[in-house]
Amino acid sequence: MKTCTKNKSSKNNLATTMALLAMFGFSAATFAGESTSSASAGAGHNGPGTATASAGYSGNGAGIVRTNTRSGNNFSIGRGVSVGIDEDGLTLSASHAVATRNGPAIASNFNLSIGRDGSVSSSRGVSVATGGESRTAFAGGGSATTRGANVATSTAGGSTIRGGRVHATTRSDTTRRTIAPRRVYRIRR
Repeated sequence: MKTCTKNKSSKNNLATTMALLAMFGFSAATFAGESTSSASAGAGHNGPGTATASAGYSGNGAGIVRTNTRSGNNFSIGRGVSVGIDEDGLTLSASHAVATRNGPAIASNFNLSIGRDGSVSSSRGVSVATGGESRTAFAGGGSATTRGANVATSTAGGSTIRGGRVHATTRSDTTRRTIAPRRVYRIRR
């Protein structure tokens, strides 16, 4: 399994990120190819912001994994991207989060799996945390392919301290390729 994790945050944000991966990760023995990612960013009026990102690929093929985090007094950003391809299909997971000192904290996630039969599963999640003394937004998820099915899941959420509001949405779609039965007629001469 190829995994890359960078953490410039408190233990609480790391625990949240690990819980997301455990909750939405898939067993490598069950799925042939699996990509996961998550990102969170937080900021407040008092002190520096926080950012975390993680990404991973597990499968029989080739995978690329990238993470990047920056945190500071004015803004914090976290990004995690994972792409994998094997004989069962392609998986992609990308998560981004950004937070500014006086603005909102925003996180998004997109997952895509394309099976070798042409079936497609996708999911996406967005979280926006506004107001309050400090705010954090996170998003994560994963995608996987097997010979029989594709899966894509997303999660999104956040928190605020002393007021504020969090709005989070997720959506998941699957399109199965339907093969129409063919009739073959022989013409005799």
